Amino acid sequence: MFPQFDLGVSHLFGDHTGFAMSRNPVWVDVRHAFIASTDGLVAALAILLVVNLLRQSPLLLTCRQISFALMAYALGPGLIVNGIFKSWWGRARPRDVLEFGGRHLFTPPLVPATECSHNCSFVSGEGSAVMAIALIVILLLWPRLSGKGRLAMLICAAVYVAFGGGLRVAFGGHFFSDVVFAALMMAVVVPATYLVIIGPGTGPADRTKSSGSKILTGRASP
Repeated sequence: MFPQFDLGVSHLFGDHTGFAMSRNPVWVDVRHAFIASTDGLVAALAILLVVNLLRQSPLLLTCRQISFALMAYALGPGLIVNGIFKSWWGRARPRDVLEFGGRHLFTPPLVPATECSHNCSFVSGEGSAVMAIALIVILLLWPRLSGKGRLAMLICAAVYVAFGGGLRVAFGGHFFSDVVFAALMMAVVVPATYLVIIGPGTGPADRTKSSGSKILTGRASP
């Protein structure tokens, strides 16, 4: 409804000379730290999966839980975002449009364009990565935490996603809507993957309640 909002937000961080934060070594290192946090966690989960396959009992997470995390990341940031939207939508990045010293035209987020041929702006790859990781961690740790722990986790996840996605806007790598729609896509893909691979009501807390009910009713196995 308000496509010019994207330009307004980007103008907070850049002008016709470009985006200053993208040339600041400190902020560049911060961005690399976010990339390392997402890619590093996925690599650690892949290693943990191999370790679990070599053990008689799972370590930290079950193979099914790790498979959910790896599959959600592969489908979300991997296939849907980078494989489909960023490759075919054709929206130019902020730093490449005329308003910020580039040569391409600005286009609204939900309108396919031909201003970019590959690795385009819609949607944000790094924005989808931080959102996917945040949701994966929330879904895996939720049954293990108390009320205060869950609240703290949600706050940390919100800050992590907002900061990681916001950096892409401040750097001129993405418009605000690129980050928002990336987050919305992951909010569908990650929970859906969880339901398919793990299913509802199968967390540790649920299994504990189920075992307790069997003992109380005298149906516990010997």
